[in-house]
Amino acid sequence: MKEPIYLDDEQRRNAYQNERNDRWTLEDALLIPIASLIRTTLQKSNEPIRFSLYAKALIDEYKEVHPNDIEIPGYIIGAPDLLIEIGKLKWYVEIKIKRHRYMNTIGGTSTVKKYGCPSHYLDINPVYNNILAHARHFQIPLDSIILLYCVNPNASQNMRTPLNRSEWAFEGINLDDLKNNIDNGRYQRYGQGYGQITWLISCNDLSPIDTIFKG
Repeated sequence: MKEPIYLDDEQRRNAYQNERNDRWTLEDALLIPIASLIRTTLQKSNEPIRFSLYAKALIDEYKEVHPNDIEIPGYIIGAPDLLIEIGKLKWYVEIKIKRHRYMNTIGGTSTVKKYGCPSHYLDINPVYNNILAHARHFQIPLDSIILLYCVNPNASQNMRTPLNRSEWAFEGINLDDLKNNIDNGRYQRYGQGYGQITWLISCNDLSPIDTIFKG
């Protein structure tokens, strides 16, 4: 997939912001159906699998305790979307719903490093920095936090429920591995004309859902 050609940086930024707004709408509309689909996908034994809306509960609690605060601290905003419990194990899962992977990293361009595979965006600030702040504040092991990309070219907020598993690809990485890769300079910073700097996370470093949630 080639990048669209924009007339100038303003047009590029506007297109990127529209894409971000669309993604946020999808994530808000499909979070619970996606969580149910994840639970169904992982349910291969009699071991109970439970999920709860972790970030929403934490943010609602903070607002109730601090009604006069104008801004919510980053360590609260950085809470992953879901808490998934499988038996005695707990996983904190940040959901990223995507229509497609970023393809320019397969061969590289004049401004994009060649990975030899597709990649995914991850905003450095606030997303990545706030998740780390949340983990530090609540002393959550980094390998218990999962960044999970949910990819479906036909994703839309009006999709039927329950969702069709065959339409979705799940691929993710735990925060400990992600941070090590970033600290070791494995990923490119990218933000050409968008006004938002992101990491380009190599899809070769992501694991399928069946192997992510294991103790």
